[in-house]
Amino acid sequence: MAFQNVKRGFVMEEIDYSNIPLENLAQGLQSTRRRERQDCAHELVVRCSQNPEAVVPYIRPLQKSLGCSEAQTRWEALNALALLAPYDVKSMSKTFRDAETCLFDDESAAVRLAACRFLVAYGSQSEKNSDKSWGVLDEFIQCYHGDPEYRDILKMMLTFAQGHISRKTRAAMEKRFEFDAHNSNGYINKFSVEIIQTLKQDA
Repeated sequence: MAFQNVKRGFVMEEIDYSNIPLENLAQGLQSTRRRERQDCAHELVVRCSQNPEAVVPYIRPLQKSLGCSEAQTRWEALNALALLAPYDVKSMSKTFRDAETCLFDDESAAVRLAACRFLVAYGSQSEKNSDKSWGVLDEFIQCYHGDPEYRDILKMMLTFAQGHISRKTRAAMEKRFEFDAHNSNGYINKFSVEIIQTLKQDA
């Protein structure tokens, strides 16, 4: 389905995606037009934040859009799927491999962070899921330690530490952040200490 802008003189009027039905937004994810895919994906994130249960039936189109060439559609879809993870954990297992690929995207920090956000949301739902997510998140942390987006990564690790995670994952996380908790400075030290404290409190 194509959502056509109306041309008035030399100005292309913006489409109000907030009035478009969910079914049509989901169809728009497969549009041949990049801008349309991006805008539909963005609006679906908005809908997920407002009423996630209404978007659950459209998980599959969001998963398919992770194969789109443009970064924005992928990061919007991952952010939407992260919000939906608590409502259909079983379906989210089909997202894992694509999310893992996006986690190590060489070109887009936004895609990497969205993938991290999804894996944290997915992994926080059960002990089994936490072990699966931590296996790739641990590698991700090592790869991007100290990078510009590392502060955001640490914030998400704190969220992960508060989730329904296994003792195995809890112990591995403590070990991973122990060095920075004792030897680093600034925000890295602050978050590392807070992560370890949270892990010990919830043990």
